[in-house]
Amino acid sequence: MVKWFDPDRSVGVIVQDGEGPDASACRSAVHGDADHMVAGERVCFDVTLDAAGVRADNIRSSGSCCPPGEGPECGSGACLQAGRRVR
Repeated sequence: MVKWFDPDRSVGVIVQDGEGPDASACRSAVHGDADHMVAGERVCFDVTLDAAGVRADNIRSSGSCCPPGEGPECGSGACLQAGRRVR
Protein backbone atom coordinates (compact mmCIF):
# COMPACT_ATOMS: atom_id res chain seq x y z
CA MET A 1 0.00 0.00 0.00
CA VAL A 2 1.25 3.50 -0.77
CA LYS A 3 2.34 5.16 2.47
CA TRP A 4 3.05 8.45 0.70
CA PHE A 5 4.15 9.68 -2.71
CA ASP A 6 5.35 13.19 -3.64
CA PRO A 7 4.96 13.71 -7.41
CA ASP A 8 6.97 16.96 -7.23
CA ARG A 9 9.99 15.10 -5.87
CA SER A 10 9.18 11.84 -7.76
CA VAL A 11 9.67 9.71 -4.65
CA GLY A 12 7.59 7.93 -2.05
CA VAL A 13 7.29 4.95 0.26
CA ILE A 14 5.33 1.71 -0.07
CA VAL A 15 4.40 -0.45 2.93
CA GLN A 16 4.87 -4.23 2.74
CA ASP A 17 2.04 -5.15 5.17
CA GLY A 18 4.35 -6.20 7.99
CA GLU A 19 6.32 -8.68 5.91
CA GLY A 20 9.38 -6.51 5.63
CA PRO A 21 10.69 -2.98 5.75
CA ASP A 22 9.00 -0.14 3.86
CA ALA A 23 10.24 0.16 0.29
CA SER A 24 11.27 3.38 -1.42
CA ALA A 25 9.41 4.18 -4.62
CA CYS A 26 10.59 6.28 -7.56
CA ARG A 27 8.44 7.64 -10.38
CA SER A 28 10.53 5.67 -12.90
CA ALA A 29 9.35 2.39 -11.29
CA VAL A 30 5.64 3.24 -11.66
CA HIS A 31 3.64 1.80 -14.56
CA GLY A 32 0.93 4.34 -15.25
CA ASP A 33 0.42 7.82 -13.90
CA ALA A 34 2.61 8.37 -10.82
CA ASP A 35 1.01 11.79 -10.27
CA HIS A 36 -2.16 10.03 -9.15
CA MET A 37 -0.60 7.69 -6.57
CA VAL A 38 -2.15 8.51 -3.20
CA ALA A 39 -1.66 7.35 0.37
CA GLY A 40 -3.69 4.22 1.07
CA GLU A 41 -3.79 3.08 -2.57
CA ARG A 42 -3.16 -0.64 -2.95
CA VAL A 43 -0.44 -1.50 -5.44
CA CYS A 44 1.54 -4.54 -6.51
CA PHE A 45 5.29 -4.38 -6.92
CA ASP A 46 8.55 -6.29 -6.98
CA VAL A 47 10.87 -5.84 -3.99
CA THR A 48 14.54 -5.18 -4.75
CA LEU A 49 17.30 -5.08 -2.15
CA ASP A 50 20.48 -3.29 -3.19
CA ALA A 51 23.24 -1.16 -1.62
CA ALA A 52 20.79 1.75 -1.21
CA GLY A 53 18.27 -0.39 0.70
CA VAL A 54 14.83 -1.78 -0.12
CA ARG A 55 13.02 -0.38 -3.14
CA ALA A 56 9.80 -1.11 -4.98
CA ASP A 57 10.11 -1.85 -8.70
CA ASN A 58 7.50 -2.55 -11.37
CA ILE A 59 4.79 -0.71 -9.37
CA ARG A 60 1.24 -1.14 -10.70
CA SER A 61 -2.28 -0.63 -9.46
CA SER A 62 -3.46 -3.77 -7.68
CA GLY A 63 -6.19 -4.45 -10.25
CA SER A 64 -3.60 -5.01 -12.98
CA CYS A 65 -1.72 -7.85 -11.26
CA CYS A 66 -4.13 -9.90 -9.16
CA PRO A 67 -6.25 -12.71 -10.51
CA PRO A 68 -10.01 -12.28 -10.11
CA GLY A 69 -11.08 -12.75 -6.50
CA GLU A 70 -7.61 -11.97 -5.15
CA GLY A 71 -7.51 -8.20 -5.51
CA PRO A 72 -8.06 -5.70 -2.72
CA GLU A 73 -11.70 -6.72 -2.61
CA CYS A 74 -10.86 -10.30 -1.56
CA GLY A 75 -9.90 -9.23 1.95
CA SER A 76 -6.83 -11.44 2.05
CA GLY A 77 -4.50 -8.51 2.72
CA ALA A 78 -1.90 -9.79 0.24
CA CYS A 79 -2.07 -11.34 -3.19
CA LEU A 80 0.87 -13.07 -4.81
CA GLN A 81 1.18 -13.73 -8.50
CA ALA A 82 4.35 -14.16 -10.54
CA GLY A 83 6.47 -12.97 -7.64
CA ARG A 84 4.63 -9.68 -7.25
CA ARG A 85 3.24 -8.52 -3.94
CA VAL A 86 0.09 -6.53 -3.48
CA ARG A 87 0.27 -4.14 -0.58
